[in-house]
Amino acid sequence: MKVKIFVVLCAVLLAGNLLAGDGSHAAKSQMNVGGYNLALGITSWGSGDLPMPGGKVRDLTIDAQCITTSTGPAADLLNSFASPVIMNANLDENMVGPVWMTFEWSKVGGFTWAGTCNGQYDFALGAGSWKCEGNIQGPGLRHVEVKNYTVFPGPSDNPIGPFFGTVSGLPED
Repeated sequence: MKVKIFVVLCAVLLAGNLLAGDGSHAAKSQMNVGGYNLALGITSWGSGDLPMPGGKVRDLTIDAQCITTSTGPAADLLNSFASPVIMNANLDENMVGPVWMTFEWSKVGGFTWAGTCNGQYDFALGAGSWKCEGNIQGPGLRHVEVKNYTVFPGPSDNPIGPFFGTVSGLPED
């Protein structure tokens, strides 16, 4: 009888620990962040078509930088990441279509932020939106996850795409 009680007690404690550890820590350390992605210029047109009606864009390389406008540890961490973004797209007759991207950004101090983005873009208007997900690694960080949504508003001389998102997994203060 004592063995059965001990086994049941261990099972209850194990289940409680699994439930308490299943995302609850990440939710507590999740922080909102906002800012904009600045497109600095195209460094390579890639191996596919130039953006044109019905084209298939492959490996279009755009230099970009992340600039945060919110405050706090998440904003401080994301600010100043920069490097190329590799963009691909399948365009329809209006030069609109799905886009997917990869990036591996870096910043001073040995930090890297790598991930992928998926969304929709209109190359004729310079308008679109996508969701990016990635991880940041660097000194003092174990597993920092970033999710953000970027929107390029359309015709403008300003190559800025506002973003908003969340950062989770930052070290506790």
